[in-house]
Amino acid sequence: MTEPEDCGYVFASRSETLREYGERLAKNPAGPDPAAVAEGGAHRFRVTAGFAEHDERLGATASIEVQQPAAPTRQQAERLIWPVIWRVTQESLGPGDWRPSMNWLDVVELSAVPGGEPPDPAEAECAVRELRAAGRLAAAAALTGLLGPYGVADGPDSTTSLGAAVFEAYGDQLAGTDPGAADDAYRRGADEQRSFAAAATSGGEGIARMTEAARIDAKRRG
Repeated sequence: MTEPEDCGYVFASRSETLREYGERLAKNPAGPDPAAVAEGGAHRFRVTAGFAEHDERLGATASIEVQQPAAPTRQQAERLIWPVIWRVTQESLGPGDWRPSMNWLDVVELSAVPGGEPPDPAEAECAVRELRAAGRLAAAAALTGLLGPYGVADGPDSTTSLGAAVFEAYGDQLAGTDPGAADDAYRRGADEQRSFAAAATSGGEGIARMTEAARIDAKRRG
């Protein structure tokens, strides 16, 4: 839902996309804090505003997460975000008689995956491929668990799984700076590939897939 700018800014309220969920999970691989998980039917929302202090030519964003039974209305979101806007303004400019104004205000319901109903596998596959193409490999890797128990093929020859390919690429990205994390990515990629091999429809196909799993696993240094 998007409301027009009759209040001087654009207000939107929506659900988190799978791509956004992947980005969030990549920043916190352990998942949401159990203490913050909804109780009694409550939901988690992120309220974010883009604002400017025009006298000082400051443009910034402010964000806060809340838990409540329903999405904040525009008026509720305003009351929640203004203290955060003031804090961000003062952190940037110091104490003063500042006059920040909002340009936009978003309310996003944060996904409860995997605790909630899993998304459509085709939607998950599309999100993983889009994130990989954009170079967001950590986020793409975070979503591979939504591709089903055996994964999906990466290419037309159906030899390598999408999840394995993502983890291998992520390992390659990490290898120069964090060998331990790269090894973990290769290990997970090999595991994804072995699961994919379990769904092979012929002996030859299974052998080819297991060979690919061994190749990825051999990249580990530890």
